Order: sequence, then structure tokens, then C-alpha cells
Amino acid sequence: MKNLVIGTVPFVLLASVLTATAASAEDRCKLSWEAAAGNSKYTQQLNIDVRDMPGHIIGVFELHHSYPDAKANCEGYKFTESWHHGIRDVVDRNGRVWGHVVYTLDNGDKIFAEISGTVQTEVGADSTARTTYDGAGTWTGGTGRYASVRGIQREHLTVEYAPGSTEVRASSGKFDAEYWFEK
Repeated sequence: MKNLVIGTVPFVLLASVLTATAASAEDRCKLSWEAAAGNSKYTQQLNIDVRDMPGHIIGVFELHHSYPDAKANCEGYKFTESWHHGIRDVVDRNGRVWGHVVYTLDNGDKIFAEISGTVQTEVGADSTARTTYDGAGTWTGGTGRYASVRGIQREHLTVEYAPGSTEVRASSGKFDAEYWFEK
């Protein structure tokens, strides 16, 4: 009888760990959304020439997205806007980007994220530049219902510049996230 009890305890513990793991996987929400070209704008930018080689800059930026066509998340709320505040270290618009994002939902709650990624730029024959950003982020918390939110996200943004200029002609993005609430 003693061997039966001793053999059963590890099984019960293993079963509860597996059940807890399955339950937390079910509590995760997957979400995708986009920022259309007309709904994205750089509101502030400052670039400093590093002067160690041509085209090397360190810059800070603020990028605003609005989401008029957002779909509801798992709790029934929609993103209304986001503010990306970041830093870039690039040579001819190729390099690293990192920063922070504040997402606002239609109930007024906010979600905070830290992001990092890389940018690559191609210049066309007509001097039109197209920059692509690919990055990942971590949801670190928020306000209201989202105070304990945690998650991961993937981002893909495209910025098109006017020929031979730093003037942004269009900016758009696609985002995918998986999130959960810490208990």
C-alpha cells in the first residue's frame, strides 16, 4: 500500500502540472491588426550625424498610428491608436531600432510594450526610398484591465520616402501578438 501511495504522488503532481500548463495555453489570446498608410504619421524626428562615416545617424522618433478598422480583441475591446517612441542607429537607413509603444483601447485602457528590430532600405531608380522594419516586442503591462497583461508581438512596417528626400510619403504596418494576464 505504501508503494502505491508513493507511486501515485508523482503522477498526481505531474498531472496537475500538465493541467496547469494546458490551462495557461488556453488563456492566451492571439491578435492581429494593421495600420494603413493613411493612418500612420511620424509626428517628431531628430537625427544627429555621427560623423564617423557618411550616412551614419543616431535618431529619435515618435510615430503615431490610428486604427479605425480594428477588430475586437479577446476581451471585446479595439485598439484606437498607438504611439511609438524609439531610437535608431542606422547607416543609410539600415540598422537597429528599439523603443517603447503605448497602445490605447476604445475603453481608455492602455497596453505598454518594448520593441526592437532592424530596418533595411532600398532606393529605387527614381530615388524613392522604401524602408522596411521587422521587429519583436514584449508587452510589459498597462492600465485598468490590462495592468497585468504580458505578451509578445511581431511587427512589420514599411515607410516610403519622397524621391531624394527624408519626407515620409507613406507608412503602414502589420502586427501580430499573443498575450495573457499574469495571476
